Amino acid sequence: MMAHMKLPKQLLKLIEITQKKVNRRAFVEWQGKYNKLNKFKKTVVILCALLIFWFFFGLFKSSHQQKIHTAVEPAKVLYIESKVEEREKYMMFHSIAEADDRVQIFAPSKGRVSELKGQKGDMVRKDQELVIISPLDYSAILAGALNKVRELEDIKGDSEVGTPKLVADLKTAQTELEKAKRYSRNMIIRSPITGRIEKSEVRIGDEVKPDQELFLVVNPEKITYKIYVTDHLINKINLQSTVMIRASNGSEHKGAVTFVSRAANAKNLSYEVDVTFDNKNGDLLEGASAELLLAVQKTQSHKLPLSSLIIDDAGDLGVMIYNPNDKKAHFVKVEIIDQDQEYVWVAGPDETAEIITMGQGFLRDGSDVQARLEK
Repeated sequence: MMAHMKLPKQLLKLIEITQKKVNRRAFVEWQGKYNKLNKFKKTVVILCALLIFWFFFGLFKSSHQQKIHTAVEPAKVLYIESKVEEREKYMMFHSIAEADDRVQIFAPSKGRVSELKGQKGDMVRKDQELVIISPLDYSAILAGALNKVRELEDIKGDSEVGTPKLVADLKTAQTELEKAKRYSRNMIIRSPITGRIEKSEVRIGDEVKPDQELFLVVNPEKITYKIYVTDHLINKINLQSTVMIRASNGSEHKGAVTFVSRAANAKNLSYEVDVTFDNKNGDLLEGASAELLLAVQKTQSHKLPLSSLIIDDAGDLGVMIYNPNDKKAHFVKVEIIDQDQEYVWVAGPDETAEIITMGQGFLRDGSDVQARLEK
C-alpha cells in the first residue's frame, strides 16, 4: 500500500521537468529509492518539496506586488506658475583694460641726465618737466659745424657765381649747424599728457642714447576694452548697446560701446568693438582682465531658481514641466539667457508654464506626479 501511494500533481510535474534534464537511469534509481522509503519519510519529502515551492512562489508574488505598488505611487512635487518676461540676452567676452592716454617718452639725442623731476608713481600734469638731459660732446660738434659753414661761405664769397654743388653743400652745413645748436643746449623733457608715471628707466648721471625709453605715462581716467565678434553678431551691436563690465574682483560696472567696426580683421575675419568706461574714480585697473557682458538682443524668458535646472540622461540642460491635464512631468530643454547668484533666466518653455521646483531631480520624462502649487 505504501509502495503505491500517489504523488501530488505538483511534485509529479516537477518530476517530469526534472526527468527531461537528467539521465533516465538516474531517475529510475531515484524513483526506486523513493519507493523504498517508509510512509513517514515519503511524507517528509513531499512536505519539503511543497515548502520549497511555496517559499519561491511567495517571493515572486511579493516582488510583483512591490513593483506594481512602486509604479502606481506618484512622486510628490512642488511647482510654480511662471510667465515669460523680457530680458536682455548677453554674450560674454574677455578683454584687457587699456588706458586711452598711454604715452612712451624717448630720449631725442645722446646726453647725460643732469636733473630728474619725475619718478615712478608720481602724478604729473601736461607739459610738466620730467627730466633735464645735458648734451655729450656737442660743444665740439657745434664748433665743427660752425667752422664748416664759415669755410663754405668764404669759398662762395671768393667766387663770382656759386656753383650749384657749393650752394647745396652750404645749405646742408647750415642745417647741421642749427641742429648742433639745439643739441648743445640742455634738453628739457616734458610730459605730453596728464597722468601717472608708471615706468621710469633713468636716474641722475645716467647716459642716454637717442630713442631710448625714459618714461611711461598713463592716464587711466578713461578705460577701453577691445572685443572681437563674428559677422553674425556684429549687426546686433550698435552704439546704444548695453555692456556690463565684471572686474576680476567681482565688482560690476556699466560701459558704453564707442566703436563698432564695419571692416573685418584680415587675420581672423572678426570685427572689433570698443567698450569705454569713465574711470575717474579708479574703479578699474589698467592692464587687468575683465569679463564683458554685451547685450545682443531682448528675449522672452522665465525667471527661475537656479535649483530648478536639471540635466537629463542625454546631457541636455532643462526643467521639468507639470501638465495638469495628464498629471505627468515632462522634460523641456532650455537656453540660459542670464543669471545671478540666486536666479536664472531661461528660454524654452511656453509663455506660461507650471515649472517643477522641488522633487524634479527624481523624475523622468512622463513620470506620474502628485503636484502642489508652491506658495
